[in-house]
Amino acid sequence: MKSNSVWIKDINADQENIMYLDSNYPQVLSTYPNPLFDKLKHRYNVKKAKLLIQGNFYDKSICWIKSLETEVVMNYQKGYKDLVISGPPFH
Repeated sequence: MKSNSVWIKDINADQENIMYLDSNYPQVLSTYPNPLFDKLKHRYNVKKAKLLIQGNFYDKSICWIKSLETEVVMNYQKGYKDLVISGPPFH
């Protein structure tokens, strides 16, 4: 994961212990649509999000739960009992 964060240099020593997860958030909802086709994709994804997502569908962490849950369970089963989990938005 590439980032322009000023905090990246602080975590370089522990990089092998850090796992980044995909948010699974639709990219089209993260941008402001300009061309007509992008506006149609945006409307379609908003309607789809309203049907599938409970809560604020503009919250980028709303689609993150499945990948987070999978990783937490997998690491717990590997024997890691102390996990530090930090969540989005990191932009």
